[in-house]
Amino acid sequence: MKKFLRKYLAFKEMLRIRCLNYNYIVSLLILGISLFSNSQVLATPITQTTVNVVKQQVQRFMRKHKIPGMAVVLYVHNTPYIFHFGYANREKKTPVTRDTLFEIGSISKVFTCILIAQEILARRMQLHDSISDHIAILKNNQRLHNMTIEKLCTHTSSLPYDAPLGIRSKDSLINHMVKWRPATNQAVYRYSNHGIELLRVALEESTNKTINRLLSERILVPLNMSAIGVIVPENYKIYYAKCYDKAGNLTTYWDRERPLLLGSGGLRATSVDMLNFLQATIGLPNTPHDLYRAIKLTQTPHVKIGHLKHGLGWAMDSLHTKKIGGLTGQLAERITSSQRIFSGHYLFDKTGTTNGFQAYIGVIPNQKIGIVLMANKRLPNGWKVIKQFGKELLRQASNSTALPAIK
Repeated sequence: MKKFLRKYLAFKEMLRIRCLNYNYIVSLLILGISLFSNSQVLATPITQTTVNVVKQQVQRFMRKHKIPGMAVVLYVHNTPYIFHFGYANREKKTPVTRDTLFEIGSISKVFTCILIAQEILARRMQLHDSISDHIAILKNNQRLHNMTIEKLCTHTSSLPYDAPLGIRSKDSLINHMVKWRPATNQAVYRYSNHGIELLRVALEESTNKTINRLLSERILVPLNMSAIGVIVPENYKIYYAKCYDKAGNLTTYWDRERPLLLGSGGLRATSVDMLNFLQATIGLPNTPHDLYRAIKLTQTPHVKIGHLKHGLGWAMDSLHTKKIGGLTGQLAERITSSQRIFSGHYLFDKTGTTNGFQAYIGVIPNQKIGIVLMANKRLPNGWKVIKQFGKELLRQASNSTALPAIK
């Protein structure tokens, strides 16, 4: 009976996911957006210049980096676009489509920080709370008293990039943190996967719900995204793109090698899903009010690191800056409460990397523009490469004038 019930629930979830995608495509068509079957582009016919910009530049980028398949989501000139290129499965020549699932890697951190922002707005958490206020066993380590929710969201907690390799579960992470000693008491920027994972654990402990359920109930379903989250239903795995390492060889999915990293890198999404999310992050009409309040809180500056400000999960940048990276180890300056004002003129962006996927999202709410890139190959120095390309492509598409090559 239990086996039958599991199969039934999986089948029901598959149908619901497919219906969500289908309903969204229908809604686009009702709005007058046509489906270009030859290039798999959702766009209005009058914006062919933008279409040409994207097709030329993405195809050149894919050839240069030998990428099997990509999905590109764009919102410019008050128009949504979805482009699909190449193969989800290079060996079987299966094309990328609107149903293809990509791993979005560390873009998942933005989703986790939105969940944290919802808890803050509901006054169930505060940014100055210690992580041990929400994971009771961590009170046994007095060194964590100053490790706040804000520091974890902004990567200024002094935690290293990753937990030791032997830590592969929530329990082992908590046991590790009970004994952990910080290398410094200064607030320095150090990008940390398991810092975000502690936030995931705090959310699960505080709400008595799994991260997958929280994502589904609070973000994915309200935005008409596929309710897949960090666990892909068995019957939907046929849509999961194959992934390739830096050398172009088939490699393993993220959850098989890194089962701990759910809140920091576990989300999968389709191009339609990410269009829905992108539109919410720039505050388009029909974004649920309470959800957009949480998104704006994540896009509010909380710390300054060098020449950049940082929100909760988001980096804050300009579309026109050329310098990328170089923040690790720099002192972080906490922005005072009076200066924490949302300003939509910034480029809010985030990259994502897994064993065989590369992703990027960049949005400018005031201009109502944004881009998402998803590729099924990990690139050498990939987070910098994908961010540089994403920013340049968004610049060109939003200008919609000349078509200079991206070198």
